[in-house]
Amino acid sequence: PCLELLEKRVRSRFSGRQILFSSPRTPEAALHIMQAALELPEEHHKRWCRGSQDDAAKEERLSSLRRAFRSRFNERVQRLKEDARVRLALERVFNRNGDVASLELFLVAATSRLTVQDALLRPEHLRLANGDV
Repeated sequence: PCLELLEKRVRSRFSGRQILFSSPRTPEAALHIMQAALELPEEHHKRWCRGSQDDAAKEERLSSLRRAFRSRFNERVQRLKEDARVRLALERVFNRNGDVASLELFLVAATSRLTVQDALLRPEHLRLANGDV
């Protein structure tokens, strides 16, 4: 389906070269995919740090806040991975369909519940997302 969105010349060049990923075989594998999809990368805070030289102190302070948030967010993802309620919600998604696309849809539904005031994932986000998928 994604190939259809590309231009005709690009489609013809890559039509025979598709990379297919197998579905996770166990709920534990789905947990690892969840962690990899949700964790913020090390360079996450650098993507948003742009400004003039005059704002160097402000940018450094913001960069520090972003690093702290990334750290807290990733710690929360790790705790979620170990939470029995999250494992149960993820297992339901896995048993329902068992493919990466449904897992990603589930994670999008969970993260769409985040707000500025509630920016860290909680088991409730994943439990509620289970009904959305």
